[in-house]
Amino acid sequence: MKIRSTAGITTVGVLPTHRRQGVLTEMMRFQLADLRERGEFFAVLLAAEGQIHGRFGYGPATFALDHDLVTEVAFKHFPTDHPLRWRLADVNAGQLSGEMDWLWVRLLDVSRALATRGYRTGGDLVLEVHDPFLGEHDRYLLSVRGGEAECVGTDREPDLSLDVRDLASIYLTRAARRRPRGPTYSSAQHMRRTARSGSDRSLAQSMTAR
Repeated sequence: MKIRSTAGITTVGVLPTHRRQGVLTEMMRFQLADLRERGEFFAVLLAAEGQIHGRFGYGPATFALDHDLVTEVAFKHFPTDHPLRWRLADVNAGQLSGEMDWLWVRLLDVSRALATRGYRTGGDLVLEVHDPFLGEHDRYLLSVRGGEAECVGTDREPDLSLDVRDLASIYLTRAARRRPRGPTYSSAQHMRRTARSGSDRSLAQSMTAR
């Protein structure tokens, strides 16, 4: 496991008298530029309304659950793969409800973010990353050897094309374990399905199936 510092975003809002005038969009654009200038390569936030943040390049990365057994006990804000369920005498006795997106991630420097991340296997993978909010479209060669990663710009044909939001969702590895729901999650599946060589495929799986 690698531990890295990150920027945390909180309490972003616009007064009712100034809404629907593009103020929030400009605030977020300024904020992302400022974080980049400070040397941050990704940022996180806790989502109050999940539909808002995708337009700014954030992707849902981990998830919270409300466990409500009413007369027994209720557990809130548990990750989807928490082992508590397997401690029950009857694993089917626990009912899940209130599933929601919780932590969202925004990649600011794709090269640094991918080079800093840990991987289970080695290989090469060329990613074409679209960032509509910042108007960027770049290709990266990710190489992993002996547990160490390097990520640089490249002109090679991509093994995978995806939106920066989808890359953010699989960056912390948990999103791929969730049942896909809509197009936001398609890239994680597409990565596993379309990586061309054996090393590309194993590296793609190491990003999405930890």
